[in-house]
Amino acid sequence: MSVFPRISRIRKPAIERKRYSTEQVFSALKQTDMGLRVADLTCQMGITQQSYYTWKKTFSGLGSE
Repeated sequence: MSVFPRISRIRKPAIERKRYSTEQVFSALKQTDMGLRVADLTCQMGITQQSYYTWKKTFSGLGSE
């Protein structure tokens, strides 16, 4: 038996995740449709290009009209 009590450690994520609302995602997709480069948009929003293309795949059929 150990003399020292167990210390539970709370794990923190290495990178803090940002959550974007559906409206923000649609806005981002519209900006690229109007001519903004994907690389510029992802840099402005602080997301990866992989995230952008995942959004595009997920939300492409859900147009907000």
